Amino acid sequence: MHKSRLEKGGRVGYAIANRELIDHLNGSNDAYPLARTAEAAAIASLEHLDKIRERVKFLKNQAGDFAKSLQKLGIKTYPTETFFFLGRVPMDADEFAKALSKRNINIRPIHLEGMENRFLKFAASTTENNRIVIEAIKEILR
Repeated sequence: MHKSRLEKGGRVGYAIANRELIDHLNGSNDAYPLARTAEAAAIASLEHLDKIRERVKFLKNQAGDFAKSLQKLGIKTYPTETFFFLGRVPMDADEFAKALSKRNINIRPIHLEGMENRFLKFAASTTENNRIVIEAIKEILR
């Protein structure tokens, strides 16, 4: 969200499936090789699922609170089961994202065929980062 408050993180995925599907996925995988530190972190996460579940619950609550704050500003949000969600802004999404970018906040407009240019992908962050985004949006919408 806000460049000066970014948290570091990584993304690791895995699949449990039958051999045929795994062979297909491995044959068409364009992902970068996994660093040992990322692998160790992923394994440690799997060994502490209770903490992961707590974090997921926290992020879902953050997303819900963030979405409610956006709705109060006239931004329609759509239900999600993740920490990110779709929002429809009351102006051109590219211009809206550009105005946020000038405030060091990066949110991507969604460019999909058949959708008007009013949608962005919002992601919940820390309470402080969410507050910063809400304040910036209030300025933009004035």
